[in-house]
Amino acid sequence: MALLTVQTVVAAGIAPSYAASAASDTFTDDGSERTFIQLKNTGTIKVATIVPVVATANIPGVGVVAVPTMTVSIPATTGDKMIGPFPAAYINSSGLVTVALDGITGATVAAVKLAKAS
Repeated sequence: MALLTVQTVVAAGIAPSYAASAASDTFTDDGSERTFIQLKNTGTIKVATIVPVVATANIPGVGVVAVPTMTVSIPATTGDKMIGPFPAAYINSSGLVTVALDGITGATVAAVKLAKAS
């Protein structure tokens, strides 16, 4: 498992640094719903899975609903997907979100957070 450093996008922009994906990557999420990951793939098709840490959530005006597991397909060879932001149901008690990848060959990942507008 690799802990990714969250990089913040500022008005002037950033050129994010990408790390080789592990079978399971984690990153810190402060619950602001401004953090996402970007997965790039030069290998075979991959599937990223983000499992919620709770089975249900109470949505105001809707009631209690099941929280789904997120599964995202990253295309082969030139796949590039941004995934997120992540609601509280996917953030564990340590403030971490875990992303599992079914194959790591040719995959790189960056955790990115949008800065709050001032």
